[in-house]
Amino acid sequence: MAESIKRLIKELNQGKNLEENLERYINQLSNLYYQDGVIRSVLDYYTLYEQTMEEGEMAGFLSEIKPVLQKGILAISDWAQLKQNGIGVLKEIQAKRSEMIKRVDILSTYVDQLKVYEYVLNRMELKFVAEETKDTEGLSEQLLKYIFSVEDNMVINERIKEVIGQLPVRMTKSRYYDIVRNSLSIYTGCDIDAVEDYLYRFKNSALLYVPEGQESYFQTWGDEIKGLQQTDFANLDGNAYEENICKVRKLAGDLVACIDLHISCQEILNSLAAVMEAGALIQDKEEWKEEIHTKEILLELFQLFEEGDGKTISEAGEKRMVFLEGHMEQGYDQIFQMEGILYDLKITSGKTELETLDKIGKLLSSSVFVDFEKKPAEGTADRDYIQQKSNRLIEELELKFGKNKQVVNRAIMANTLSVMPVFFNSTDEISQYILSSLEQCKDISEKNVSIQILNDLMAEG
Repeated sequence: MAESIKRLIKELNQGKNLEENLERYINQLSNLYYQDGVIRSVLDYYTLYEQTMEEGEMAGFLSEIKPVLQKGILAISDWAQLKQNGIGVLKEIQAKRSEMIKRVDILSTYVDQLKVYEYVLNRMELKFVAEETKDTEGLSEQLLKYIFSVEDNMVINERIKEVIGQLPVRMTKSRYYDIVRNSLSIYTGCDIDAVEDYLYRFKNSALLYVPEGQESYFQTWGDEIKGLQQTDFANLDGNAYEENICKVRKLAGDLVACIDLHISCQEILNSLAAVMEAGALIQDKEEWKEEIHTKEILLELFQLFEEGDGKTISEAGEKRMVFLEGHMEQGYDQIFQMEGILYDLKITSGKTELETLDKIGKLLSSSVFVDFEKKPAEGTADRDYIQQKSNRLIEELELKFGKNKQVVNRAIMANTLSVMPVFFNSTDEISQYILSSLEQCKDISEKNVSIQILNDLMAEG
């Protein structure tokens, strides 16, 4: 097959027998995507089954999504049924995918909010312990050495942001706003979509983003975070501190576990959707010896899910799983070759089938929560656009800061500084920022915790 794929790609690149070869290309890549998607469905389905055996407290969520997953698994376990009912089931899967994107957006927002309150509480950790101020001599030089000990500029920039995000924030709001404006000005002349993506990340870090549907999901966790928003952190005693830090850590663990489970479910939904989309495109289905194994495993797992008593998969099922993994790796090379010309073919031919193939490729990619309903913003961000966005963002920050205590505002500043583009022009500026942040911090607990975290960063790096 590898040689025939190479010949097909060569002829398409040369424009030979274009119409006939396009049909062959669509059918061939559809078959490859179909096989890849079926195997992924098996592996993802198995992973989810193992995961759900340990996630008893997520039973409510699983009961919601289980009917759609089971319907999809039954549909792809039989080719005739897939061709007959696949499109109808696909609509249900697409609807559930969209819901999952909303749910994870809310969960991710809660995680970002918790980072701010965890930052505040972490800086108080040593407040209730008698301790001398840690020595800062030579720390700036050590941090610079850590930052520039690698040659990759992307890693250097990430380390700079990592360090800045852990230092005590001791800058005026006007200085902070200047940095915010400058961070946006970098995007002048870029696509508006890139600006919107940056604003989304910034607003999440600044507790400004309100996700769609927040009132419909995870009400209990939302109420717990509202409770943290109303906490007077500056006046906590030792017992209140312990109560709040335990609450934050428990909530963070629950949120991460829930996100992990959502990722596992979305991966199956993506694989199922890819199989159904590819199956609809296939005109001449290729036989593959592994298909019988996929059907047997899918039906066994389907039954285990239905019974719900925590039984393990059979020994025969385990052996079939191992057998499938080799075929999956084999298919990657062929898919990679064919995807190499997909974009150009899509642009030049205008065939809708090629658009669908592009969509299937994204479903099978690592971008688990790719949103096909979201239309990218069009146009270029000129100076007026950036100015307007900057002004609006500063207004939102002013309102947010006006409602918060100083310790929370400093945490928001630190959180957002770590997502902004690097704003230093030289190593001297970085060194001076580190020194002034530590020198101006008069809170012994906050300074000591920051130094401790920074030392841990250097030790891990």
